[in-house]
Amino acid sequence: MALIKIQLKKNIGYMVVYFFGLLIRKILCIIIKEYFEIKPSEFIFLYLMVLGEIFGGLLIYLYQYNSNRNRKKIKYFGINLIYNKKERDGDGKIKIVILIILASFFDMYNYTFGTMYFPYKDFSDCIDFRLSSTQTISSSLIFIYVLKYKMKRHHKFSLISLGACLFLTIVIDAIFKKDNITIGQFCFVYFGICFNDFCFTINNSIEKYLVDIDYMNPFQILSFQGICGVLFSILASIGHGALFSDIINFYNKCKENDNIGRFILLIFLLFLYFILSMIVNAYKVYANIIFLPMARALINYIFNPIFNIYFFVMKLDFNGNYLFFFLSEFICIFISFFGCIYNEYIILSCFKLDKETSYAIKERAIDIENTPTMIMDDISSNDGDD
Repeated sequence: MALIKIQLKKNIGYMVVYFFGLLIRKILCIIIKEYFEIKPSEFIFLYLMVLGEIFGGLLIYLYQYNSNRNRKKIKYFGINLIYNKKERDGDGKIKIVILIILASFFDMYNYTFGTMYFPYKDFSDCIDFRLSSTQTISSSLIFIYVLKYKMKRHHKFSLISLGACLFLTIVIDAIFKKDNITIGQFCFVYFGICFNDFCFTINNSIEKYLVDIDYMNPFQILSFQGICGVLFSILASIGHGALFSDIINFYNKCKENDNIGRFILLIFLLFLYFILSMIVNAYKVYANIIFLPMARALINYIFNPIFNIYFFVMKLDFNGNYLFFFLSEFICIFISFFGCIYNEYIILSCFKLDKETSYAIKERAIDIENTPTMIMDDISSNDGDD
């Protein structure tokens, strides 16, 4: 019997598309900020993100709705939908509205904190990647204690291991931090990142709850979140001077230098950012529904060992310290490993960690189903003798 089994699940491609869409969008955001003189606090990114939620969710929802009405097979995002209001037996409308507003708020907080305002200066470039296992831990706690999700043996083992690795990550980073970073600054930054991940898991858990309990279409939820996000964006931009001032100034500068082609390139990249926001948000909500937020969170840190190498070689991250790099790399490999155990992509047969996995349950069900058939075959073969 093999000690380790590898089990790839269906539809994992959706999470891969979500992750690389998110990564490309982040790289595109950096390019726009650095090469087109757009400040991180410019609200254009925020508005494009929430508009991506509205249009991304609305287009897929209308596609599903029309396909259902015309009785056509839905090729993508084939989620069973309930359109008859009489069949719904969930929460009241007021509670649903409050939950959507909260989901939108935490989504906005996560985006603005990580993209617009958070100070990463003098800290590791990949620290937000290396701490993202917080999402699996916090999602699990929400599902266990709020939504009464059953925690199995391999879940407990994985969460304890992930918590220990996360603790070691923080301790090692504190030991090798730059001299100009005070303990207060270090604690503020690391607490801020972990809290930001926690807020993001609340958003994911609310989306899952609204679909499972209130039978709402996930892409309808996404559109409503985007509408609320527009309102939050307007409130957030009040008091920050002229809206999109950096883009206006950049246009005037290009016009003066007779280089309007560079401004057209900026508009194209912003449009591409909007398209990527549609894709990222659509695939994120889909991954949350067909899997669980814990499985969706795995894709955020499973590639960390590769990213660590890139940041160390290309960006001289980890202060150029080989010991710091190798310790962090070692821990990230273990975090990815334990995350795969939690989500049953890797199944360990030792210490009965495989006993409550879906793979083992399926195997036992097949054995039970085949047992009567085997008995009947033996009886039939002995009928002539009797």
